[in-house]
Amino acid sequence: SFEDASRLLVDLQGLMGVPKELIDLQMVLGWFYLRHGRLSEAWATIDALNSAYDRLEMDPVVGYITQPDAVLGHVALAQGDYSKAAEVGRRALSQQVRFTHPANQEFAAQILAQVALATGRLDDAQTFAGQALAISQRAGDRWFRAYIHNTQGDIAMARQEYVEAKRFYEASFAIRQAFGD
Repeated sequence: SFEDASRLLVDLQGLMGVPKELIDLQMVLGWFYLRHGRLSEAWATIDALNSAYDRLEMDPVVGYITQPDAVLGHVALAQGDYSKAAEVGRRALSQQVRFTHPANQEFAAQILAQVALATGRLDDAQTFAGQALAISQRAGDRWFRAYIHNTQGDIAMARQEYVEAKRFYEASFAIRQAFGD
């Protein structure tokens, strides 16, 4: 199985060093666990990857949401642990000064927007959502722009600004329709 193959590669890590493929596989496995609601396994897998990066003094590989703290923020959000999500979201965003991967920057700001929304800090939520949107626009990331428009719609709904919420949701829908999502 996928999980068995991942464990085998992790076991071989000591013999082979840390090939990019292993790092990629650990990240995919962490996302797999997150998407299937196996949150403690997702946290352990991504946290181990984060520790490996630290131990090896490596930067995350360049790619879409490859910075472990950005993924840990999503896990913490799914667990309803907003203080942990805020902690790793802030850490992920601060690390982006060094890594400068736009997709990681977008998601770090998105995590902080979601935390602020969930804890009723709507001005902060809008600020972080606006930051994420600006990053996605600079990067030309249409998929993420659609994603963050949904968050902006949620913020507007929380403010009972229904016309504004509809505008954001429709903007998201139009972007997704344009590329068949």
